[in-house]
Amino acid sequence: MTQQFHVLVVCSANICRSPATAAGLARAAAESGLPVSTASAGSVALPGRPACDLSMALAGFHEYEHSSRPLTADLIGAADLILALERANSAAVASLDPAARRRTFLLVQAGLVGERITQTLATGTLPQGAPELPTGAVARLRWLVEEMDAARADIPAEVDTEVPDPHVLGYERHPMSAETMRTAVERLAATGEFVLRMPGNT
Repeated sequence: MTQQFHVLVVCSANICRSPATAAGLARAAAESGLPVSTASAGSVALPGRPACDLSMALAGFHEYEHSSRPLTADLIGAADLILALERANSAAVASLDPAARRRTFLLVQAGLVGERITQTLATGTLPQGAPELPTGAVARLRWLVEEMDAARADIPAEVDTEVPDPHVLGYERHPMSAETMRTAVERLAATGEFVLRMPGNT
């Protein structure tokens, strides 16, 4: 069985933003040939609730089977990369597993940081201080997470990197949230694909 790079997406109730993002990322990874598996959970989720039909439809999924689940330390521990939709969600991750901070990002933040790393790699150089690219797809994606952690401060503090909950702010926010999530997922998938295509030495 092919080794997989595991991504955990975390929102609040695990019925809207995180399942849509996880499904979209899984689709993008498959289209890009990335060995990525995705899962989702909610920082205040009740178990067994279906996904929001509107959120899933806006992400391009219909009749999507999903059962919400609470965030746990085991889920965090199994993840190579954790994507949170809001700071409260990333704080919940850190409270359960402080060591996971370095591989936990806000979704939008991760997309922007990944894009910057791609731009650097496209010049034929590695990010400053980065080790050589390893061999193996999963090892390279883990290398990418380490470089994303090193570069996270490059995103200005005034940049809005949260995806607010449409179920809190109003259903009319669903399209805006869906577009924000889709853009971030596309950036991440493009970054992962670029890193896997890079030659061994740069």
